[in-house]
Amino acid sequence: KQWYQRRVAITAGIDRWLLVCPDNVVIIHCQNGTGPTSLALASYFIMCGLYQSGTSALQYYATTRYPKTTSIITPSQKRYVEYIEKMMHHTTITPHNHMVILCNLTLNSVPLFSVNRLVSLSLSLSLPLA
Repeated sequence: KQWYQRRVAITAGIDRWLLVCPDNVVIIHCQNGTGPTSLALASYFIMCGLYQSGTSALQYYATTRYPKTTSIITPSQKRYVEYIEKMMHHTTITPHNHMVILCNLTLNSVPLFSVNRLVSLSLSLSLPLA
C-alpha cells in the first residue's frame, strides 16, 4: 500500500475501534514514542476533526507526551502532518501514486558539515503536468 493508504487505514481502524464501545482504548507504541507514534496520532486528530491544523495536533501530542521537553517534532514530521491537513481541508489535493526516480543530483558547492559531521540537504521535486 502507498503511505497515504496506510495512514488512512490506521486512522480508520482507530476510529472504528473507538466508536464500537466507549470503553475501548487504543494503544499505539513504537520504540521511543516520537516518530511513527506522533505521526499516527496527529494524523488521527486531524482526520477525526479533533484538531484543524497539523501544527496544533502535533503540539498537543508533544506537550502531553513530553511535557518537560520544548519540541520533539522534526521538520519532516511537521511537513507530513501539514500535508495531511491540506488533504483534509482541500478536496482538490490528493496524493499521487506515480513512482519518482531521482536520476541526477548536482551539488553546486561543497556541503557544509556540522561539528557532528552531519550535512543538511534540502530537496524539492516537481512532477511535470501532463
